[in-house]
Amino acid sequence: GEWNPPAMGVIQGLVDGSGLTRVLQIGHYYGYSALLIGFWLRAMGGRRLLVSIDIDQAATDFTRRWIERAELGDYVRLLVADATDPRTVDAVVAEFGDRMPQLIVRDSTHDYRLTKRELGLWVPRMDSQSILLINGTSRLSSGWDESGRGGPRKALRDWVRRRRDVDYLSLNERVGERGMEDPQLAYADGCGLGILQKR
Repeated sequence: GEWNPPAMGVIQGLVDGSGLTRVLQIGHYYGYSALLIGFWLRAMGGRRLLVSIDIDQAATDFTRRWIERAELGDYVRLLVADATDPRTVDAVVAEFGDRMPQLIVRDSTHDYRLTKRELGLWVPRMDSQSILLINGTSRLSSGWDESGRGGPRKALRDWVRRRRDVDYLSLNERVGERGMEDPQLAYADGCGLGILQKR
């Protein structure tokens, strides 16, 4: 239940390379990636914050114990919240001192409908030039959508088609059954990665 190393490399490049101070994670599960992002923010110094939300109280409690053990409380805030609820956006903005995140790292669900709802809620509120990363945009990952509607891959394509205020790229979108074992992948992540930037 984590972002794999190639995806974490992209996240680290954006956070560290651009000197980001406000990062939102939608879906932390048991906190592997929240810990890594917290470590990077602490190593960078200054006032930097990851706000990470998840709907699972037990997973959040587990993650909180590790965040506290790693002494990352100044850099990581955990919220139990639904990413499709408008009140969650307001709560996140408040955590960042009434500002939207510069980077949103989204890995909450493989469900087509919920992915579209999250995009419809968060992207209109994003600041110009901010970025949203979406895990699970490959053909392989589409099979994990229990509704059979195509998961984040199809949700992203369908949602972006009606927008004029975003640019997007989907890495490894066509990766199928060979997935992460495919030696030809320049971006070695069979799950795929959607990169959406607000214009």
